[in-house]
Amino acid sequence: MPFPTRSLLACAVLLLSASCGGEKPTPRKSPFAIDANAWVILENSGTGVADAAMPVGRSGMFLPGPTSTGAPSTADAVAFTRSFLLENAAIFGVNDPSQLTYDGETLDDLNLRTFFFHQAIRGVAVGEAAISVTYDENGELLTVDGGFEPGATDVRETISVAQAVERSRGKRPEVPSEARTGTCLPFFPTSDLSRVGRRIVLAPPPYDPFEILPRIGVPEAWELQFEIPGSDELQNPCIAFVNGEGEFRGTAKDWL
Repeated sequence: MPFPTRSLLACAVLLLSASCGGEKPTPRKSPFAIDANAWVILENSGTGVADAAMPVGRSGMFLPGPTSTGAPSTADAVAFTRSFLLENAAIFGVNDPSQLTYDGETLDDLNLRTFFFHQAIRGVAVGEAAISVTYDENGELLTVDGGFEPGATDVRETISVAQAVERSRGKRPEVPSEARTGTCLPFFPTSDLSRVGRRIVLAPPPYDPFEILPRIGVPEAWELQFEIPGSDELQNPCIAFVNGEGEFRGTAKDWL
């Protein structure tokens, strides 16, 4: 009968472990996890998630190996970056992987490669919530800018795009004085419905003309907002805002 060398070796290891207290091996840390002691994280006081983050020294996180062209493929690099953001979801507010929407990448004159993402719920962008992740010429992670809105919720509109455009052109109710800055009244909306955008934003607090009700502590509420391009009576570009339930939210000059 062959001598059971491997079985005896395994038993010896178990006995040695037991004699040393039987300590469990330390779990291996994820290669994507941020060490809070080795990173500088600037936290947003409103959302509680990061506005920016960067390692104190080197991150030690590298994009996957280079291709024949000398740089990691976009697909591999995006997958790596997504894994990094999802592993650190609590830091950057990425509560739902489906909301992490890839926008594209840039490569600057210093060979810094930046990948851009924005937050979207059912394809609708959430405010200005966006994240960019930058790597150096060697593919090592340098910085992360931006963060998501962890409290954003799915909202549905009860009016159509055409109805929203019509509401923007109709008679408008009195709006708070602070909302009048940069307004364009009267407003003439576009006739091209394909130009109307949609965005999920924080709903303004109930308007109090006498400012009796304190705004601090008002529960956070989200709403869908139609962004309707158009112009004022002098043909200056403007945008009107109508929420998903048909309430007119005001206008603003389109400086872009």
